[in-house]
Amino acid sequence: MTTSSSITVTDRIAQLLHELGIKQAHFAGRSLGDLGGLAVQLPQLFASLTLVCPSGLDVDLVSPLASRLLVFRGESTGYDAVGKLVASLPGARLAVAHNDAAWSDLIAHHRDDVVAGLLPFLAERTSAAAQSAATTQDGEIGSVAGINYRVQGAGPPLVLMPLGLIPSQWDPILDVLAESYCTITLGGPHLGMVALLELRAATVGYRDMVGALLQDVLLDAGHTVLEIGCGTGAISRWLARRTAGRNPIIGVDVNRYFLREAADMVRSEGLEGIVQFQEGNAHALPFDDDQFDLTLSATVLEEVNADAALAEMIRVTKPGGHVGVIVRAKDVPYFVNLPLDPTIKAKVEHPSAQGSDAGPDGCADATLYNRFQASPLTNVKMFPYLAALNEPFIIDFFRDTVSSILDDAERAALHAACKQARVDGTFVFSYPHHCAVGRKLQAAG
Repeated sequence: MTTSSSITVTDRIAQLLHELGIKQAHFAGRSLGDLGGLAVQLPQLFASLTLVCPSGLDVDLVSPLASRLLVFRGESTGYDAVGKLVASLPGARLAVAHNDAAWSDLIAHHRDDVVAGLLPFLAERTSAAAQSAATTQDGEIGSVAGINYRVQGAGPPLVLMPLGLIPSQWDPILDVLAESYCTITLGGPHLGMVALLELRAATVGYRDMVGALLQDVLLDAGHTVLEIGCGTGAISRWLARRTAGRNPIIGVDVNRYFLREAADMVRSEGLEGIVQFQEGNAHALPFDDDQFDLTLSATVLEEVNADAALAEMIRVTKPGGHVGVIVRAKDVPYFVNLPLDPTIKAKVEHPSAQGSDAGPDGCADATLYNRFQASPLTNVKMFPYLAALNEPFIIDFFRDTVSSILDDAERAALHAACKQARVDGTFVFSYPHHCAVGRKLQAAG
């Protein structure tokens, strides 16, 4: 597993900065997931910190950086709590990003607004960073401690972290940023959503759920597989190993950033020729009818037009082949093994605590079963599944996500409970899903 290591992400970033000769820099990203440890251990590294539509905000982590903090807050009601927390931090700056869906191409769609909010903020806080110009060269590409980097421009260093699910990442404004800054874009399997998706797929609970979905799907040697919304390709690669490379697998996604990372990991794991990736939209798959023996998707139909995507999955599946779907269940409470007051526990286990995971036409509830029963698929099997995740990275992800819905006392209790659970090794987070699989009818005659 490419992401498993005893080296923390904080240590990796610190080593990278040391190798590049950076003593202070501007940092920008989607969340504190990768930068939180660095902010606590080495706050002097931060000339400024910019967060683009974070789903939550840990005020304990950012308080020392408050006067150097800019947060782009989404306009939906789910981001109200983040805005209030930023307003409570003396000197912190708040801007609004109008398209805040987790999977939207925010930077590309609102390029001018992001630039107008970011550049003046960076300029006001550049004096110290200007004394710490990186020793890198424009166009340099490399890897340090498992973190990939590419450099564009010259001047005070600006470190750009991954932006969650945003397809274009920072690319739409790199040219503007590089006119004034040495922009250092980071990536690889240890950062951001790539690390999260890889670690999630490696957990026993998640693998078992995918295995349960495919339990009755028999893949003979040579049978073809298509994964819709493959992301980093974690499931496709797992399936390739599970079938001992006997089945050609194609992963499709609209996110070019994920596809680049997925291709890198296929090469590093020696799966070239077995697993391939290509860009494609779930609403109009770039394949002929009746092409695949198995078509599946995991946590994708929430974000698209679920009916259109399911119809496309059925279209490209061969008669006699199978279609399988997993969606996050926003209509079922979570289970979190933390010793919390019942009132706090009810808050953090409520589906709304994890934010909105469904688009207006998406499916993130038990209507998945209705959609399958109304489809031309036969032998339909349906079941909910609680995927238990107890790896340490989940503690921080869970804590940071739900912190913004709690008041100060509740947040302190949550943080104390999470800290103790880490020491005791008792943290378990069970994430509910809905699963369905069916078979496409054989052609008549």
